[in-house]
Amino acid sequence: MKQVFEPATIGSMTMKNRIFRAATGDAHAINGHYAPEDFAWYETMADSGVGAIISGLANVCDYPMRDEPGMLGIYDDSFLEEYQKLADMIHQKDSRLIVQLVHCGSNTYVTGRTIYAPSAVTNPMSGAEPVELSVEDIGRIREAFVRAALLAKKAGCDGVELHGAHGYLLHEFLSPYYNKRTDEYGGNIENRSRLLSEICTEIRAATDLDFPILVKINCNDAVPGITKEDFLETGRILEKAGASAIEVSGSWKSNKSWQPYFLAETKELAEALNIPVILTGGVRDLPELEKIIAETQIAFAGMCRPFIVEPKLLERWESGNLGRSWCRSCNACMTTKLICPYR
Repeated sequence: MKQVFEPATIGSMTMKNRIFRAATGDAHAINGHYAPEDFAWYETMADSGVGAIISGLANVCDYPMRDEPGMLGIYDDSFLEEYQKLADMIHQKDSRLIVQLVHCGSNTYVTGRTIYAPSAVTNPMSGAEPVELSVEDIGRIREAFVRAALLAKKAGCDGVELHGAHGYLLHEFLSPYYNKRTDEYGGNIENRSRLLSEICTEIRAATDLDFPILVKINCNDAVPGITKEDFLETGRILEKAGASAIEVSGSWKSNKSWQPYFLAETKELAEALNIPVILTGGVRDLPELEKIIAETQIAFAGMCRPFIVEPKLLERWESGNLGRSWCRSCNACMTTKLICPYR
């Protein structure tokens, strides 16, 4: 029977427990490079006792993608030293580092340059009016993801996560709302998942067979888009493409429940796959999480905002004080650069 506070593995990565610090934007980077505030925050997270930390989303291309000047990057050798420093620090504290790789697509507020997306569909969140990517451009983006993964591996990081959720480019390809293409990258879910699966396959071919490649995907969308059948089939496709684990996310803003937001969908995907599946979103209660890990095929859990509110949450839980984390994803921590005004 699986337990939360026991060692567990994904590929070549062994974690001391089954809890990830799920990713969030870091907001301090300078031209994509880590700032002292970022290193201080990651040290706090490594001290929290989590098994592994998924970094804030890191841009795989060498041009600005969003309006926040603090977005991370990883697209050339100039990033190696800082990722090595970060990985070493996290390893010294017996945790692991996964670098989250992203291309923002039309989910961007940057002005003064051409915005690219799967199709020329106005983004309802950013208002951006993108230009449809050519097949040649898609190839260059695929190469950028593979290059970024190799940089992370060279720096000594423990794995990467492809961000295929939350309206970013890889998610836009998956979604029929954004993807109106009629070529091999559009239409049915096999075609819409092609770019993501190609990236996964090429990273696997360029790395060790057990190098951890996580993929984050949506089980539902804020706009009419991905269906449950699409979500489950994408998981199967990614498993065949060489993915090591799938993290499940979705549209959480309308969710007012204390229950983990995507529990039913994550459970169903875990039952359909042979690779680990990660439950993320709304995880606040240790007894509930222990029951989920013990009684379902779900292998890991990701938590983010509870650690912003209470960095020593796991230490408290392990001491036997099992009070619930009361963070309800009010998002205030995100607008105050990771400082919760209510703690």
